[in-house]
Amino acid sequence: MFFASFAIPIVFNYLSLTIYPAIFFFAGLIANIVVISAQNYRLWHFFGLVVHKKSLQHLLFGLLLPLVFFIPLLGLLSFWGISLNSITFLNVLYYLYFIGFAAAGEELVFRGVLFQKLIDKKGEAFAIFVTSLVFALLHLMNPNITLIGFVNIFLAGVVLCLCYVRTSTLWLSIGFHIGWNFWQKFLLNSRVSGLDWGTSIFQTKIMELNPIIFGGDFGIEGGLVTTLFLLISAYIVAKKFIPVPEVYSRILREKYTDTPIQ
Repeated sequence: MFFASFAIPIVFNYLSLTIYPAIFFFAGLIANIVVISAQNYRLWHFFGLVVHKKSLQHLLFGLLLPLVFFIPLLGLLSFWGISLNSITFLNVLYYLYFIGFAAAGEELVFRGVLFQKLIDKKGEAFAIFVTSLVFALLHLMNPNITLIGFVNIFLAGVVLCLCYVRTSTLWLSIGFHIGWNFWQKFLLNSRVSGLDWGTSIFQTKIMELNPIIFGGDFGIEGGLVTTLFLLISAYIVAKKFIPVPEVYSRILREKYTDTPIQ
């Protein structure tokens, strides 16, 4: 009994940090496949995961866009003092594994087939608003969430929806989601949506600074600086990206024909 009191929490923590992210991803994947199998079109583009000539470009752009914001912010935080932590390459790989599966799973759930069907039925504006609101509401269970944090999670949902709407695939939204979560923890040592895990490359004092601006205990996502970042991101995505022609044309042909195009 004494051993179990120690072993059970350790095993549960191990499962939650290693196996559950992958399970969540594959559950989202299977759910999308089930929805697709029940309909008679949009099989070709595979709910946004079709590989095309710009897939890697979109993925990398999404991964790196948050750095445009976080590197200058890291420079600002240096005025309050930062130091280096000891971190290994395996730590970095683990963070990418954990965040990658979790973020990709969330994209399949929130920006996958059901989101695309909602666009067909109600239009882009309605689909983006509803999906982003549900995305934010589910984060109400996260610790230390604030009103600004809730608004920012909603705005993050809008940005991620725009990533799909402007490219007709999920690569950009998956990249941005992974990059956003990874860099805020790895560089800024910020909590991610109120959750604190792992070690960052820098030790900063971000959670000791003004919580309205820098987010406090919820992490950077609870601050006005993130509100600004996300609004700029939405503008960049809306202005920079257009659907890949061969993907979008195939989607339209499948959408307005009775049978999927092989």
